[in-house]
Amino acid sequence: MRPLLARLLALFHRRRFDRDLSDEISAHLEFATAEHMARGMSQEEAHRAAVRRFGGVLQTEEACRDRQGFPILESMWQDVRYAARSMRKSLAFASAAILTLALGIGATTAIFNVVNGLLLRPLPFPDANRIVAVSANHLKEHLSRDSTSFLDFSDWQRQSHAFTDMAAYRSDRFNITGDGAPEPLTGLRASHELFGVLRVTPVIGRAFDAQEQHGRNAVALISHGLWTRRYGRDPQILNRTILLNEVSHAVIGVLPAGFQFPPFVQTDVVVPVPERPSRSTGYIFGVARLKPGVQPAAAQEELGAIARRLKTRFPNRMRAGASTSPVFRTRRWHACAFPCWSFSAPPSACC
Repeated sequence: MRPLLARLLALFHRRRFDRDLSDEISAHLEFATAEHMARGMSQEEAHRAAVRRFGGVLQTEEACRDRQGFPILESMWQDVRYAARSMRKSLAFASAAILTLALGIGATTAIFNVVNGLLLRPLPFPDANRIVAVSANHLKEHLSRDSTSFLDFSDWQRQSHAFTDMAAYRSDRFNITGDGAPEPLTGLRASHELFGVLRVTPVIGRAFDAQEQHGRNAVALISHGLWTRRYGRDPQILNRTILLNEVSHAVIGVLPAGFQFPPFVQTDVVVPVPERPSRSTGYIFGVARLKPGVQPAAAQEELGAIARRLKTRFPNRMRAGASTSPVFRTRRWHACAFPCWSFSAPPSACC
């Protein structure tokens, strides 16, 4: 502790330290000069001999400064002072440099957050490497449309054997009213299998089942954040009626804190997805969990076979002008959610 304390004192009392060091070196040279003069040398010769035996004065001072204090911090402080003086002389250049630096740091931080969230950090669900997105590409003039109809999705569910669960969903926006100030929300319309695919259990209440998905009584699950900020974590929230887009929904559960789906998108509320009796209307997306031991390539092959059967059975189910059959594919979500989910991409970039 004593050397560290000495360095700290030298750092904050540099002028006094330099003055004491200079006095000590001068006293040492005076004593050496007196010693040589006592041996019969003249004062000039004695001083020259004392300096020669002592060595370089400047080198000795620098060596002592390096052992006392923190040279790196002192050098940085000198650079900062020099930079401050330079910027004070040219304010326009300094402002432009600071603005450029701030923009560069901000852009770099934003890009890192996106890359870390979408490509590096896995999904916050159990066995996330088994979760894949299942989509249908309706190719028309080299354009793709990943959404599909509920009827096609139902055929995937019934005929595929590569997945433990498969769910349909679509993102949507809601307005909650009636029990406070109106508030815009983002959320999901999903099939009841979604929570089995993600292996998510509500912290309060339960998820909706198949009967509630197909029934007339509207139900909803709300996020932990919405439950906290709007209802003060009211334990009596279950079976409470809320208005979503002017439609009454009974709250049957509260989602875990931090739940977000699709990945890294705020999810305030989840309600059953509507089922439209049309194969030409693509409005939902699919997500599934691979069975243990099943690889995406095997699931891809199975879905391709299902696509060919659907084309034979329903040759006119495509929209007018779309003449090619759907190309089904699976993709690992945690590995390529951004390029595949948000933009059109070839299967090789997703599988």
